[in-house]
Amino acid sequence: ADLKSTRQLGYDMEKMAGNKGSAARQLPSLARLLSAVVHSHSLEAIERLQAANILGVQQLETSRRHHVVQESNEHQTHALHRREQDHLELRTAALLQQQAETALESNRQLALLHLAQRSSSVQRAL
Repeated sequence: ADLKSTRQLGYDMEKMAGNKGSAARQLPSLARLLSAVVHSHSLEAIERLQAANILGVQQLETSRRHHVVQESNEHQTHALHRREQDHLELRTAALLQQQAETALESNRQLALLHLAQRSSSVQRAL
């Protein structure tokens, strides 16, 4: 609608330029009016661009903060997984050590039993 009114002012100026008489006296005021309308339209366009730029910057900042949080979460998750893996490895090593010690003790007991049986067999034979 504003563009149409600006065009209409332009057409009116052309018409007045063609009607040299009293209409020519209004030509300077119409030129000032047209200039003011064009200036107003330019300012509105600049304000819309500034608002769009501000919104774009806000969206970019929000996106950046989201990215930082996401990276932090990934780092914390990785660290947690690493600690869990380390804990499992330590627990597995402790269980293996315990099994080895139990097997060693079982073998020692079995060897003592075997020696006792042999000693008993030897004494019976004498």
